[in-house]
Amino acid sequence: MRRAHIPAVWGILVPLMTIIANAEPAAAALVNSITVTGSQTGTEEKLSQQGTASVDMAVAAPGLEVAVATELSTDADGDGLGDAGDVVTYSYSVRNTGNVTIGGLAIRVDHDGTGDLPVPIFTQWTEQAGSPDTDSGAVTVTMAPGAEARFQIAYTIEQADLNAAGGGELADDDIDSSAAAVGRYNSSDGPAEFESAQTAAKVPLDIVRSIAVTNLAEPASGASAGQVITYTYTITNDGNVPVTGITIAQDHNGSGDFAAPDPDSAILTDNNIPEDSANDNPDNNQWDVLGPGDVLTLTATYVVTQDDIDNLQ
Repeated sequence: MRRAHIPAVWGILVPLMTIIANAEPAAAALVNSITVTGSQTGTEEKLSQQGTASVDMAVAAPGLEVAVATELSTDADGDGLGDAGDVVTYSYSVRNTGNVTIGGLAIRVDHDGTGDLPVPIFTQWTEQAGSPDTDSGAVTVTMAPGAEARFQIAYTIEQADLNAAGGGELADDDIDSSAAAVGRYNSSDGPAEFESAQTAAKVPLDIVRSIAVTNLAEPASGASAGQVITYTYTITNDGNVPVTGITIAQDHNGSGDFAAPDPDSAILTDNNIPEDSANDNPDNNQWDVLGPGDVLTLTATYVVTQDDIDNLQ
């Protein structure tokens, strides 16, 4: 998966981490000590006694939970599926479920999309719970226990995402991603880093794999012995992703010699994205890549035999 500009996120984290690193480690106990002094009447002898009470602190138990919601904030055809040019909005809700304050918190995202993913930005506190005020934007935040913060990011789906069937190892027609919250806290052993469990999200893509074929003969009727029939084949990619390895299998019931045309000899009409069709191996008896909206045209000829006239009436 592609990662959402992690160096930029960690560059933001450094100042807050430095503050935490310079802080004293959290005490293991709350200690209260009093000293009582006095003297005996008529003497200068001093009396002194100390009393100490210690309360053990709860062990630091950091906890973060991340929820992810996705929405096609721009959906050109309104079908709820991602097309090239549609915009996906990812919304992340992070809750501090532990008992310690988490500083320098940010969202780390792994993303299968082919384009670059910006840094998730802080948008608002859902529950501040004593956390310090934070400006919205590409910043890290400090979260007190019980606080909940929201982050957001937008991604524009690219044609390359459709071509890659969503990308990643799965290539399952979804753009898959996962997100975790990362930050630091003070433990009794000093500063420590904490990362939440990964939370997955997917955006289904509107992928249509389809080709259309026409086969036209000229003349279409009245063929006589010795006449030449010209067949014109058109192969159209009427889907929205490339089709690869196009071959032709011929079934012809004439008694004479007839061979299917070689796709390598096809004439390309590029109707959509320039140069998204290619035939890089012109001797492999197939057309290598036909882009969406593009058309291949081939022709073949056949000379009608007397046997065809005698037996195919």
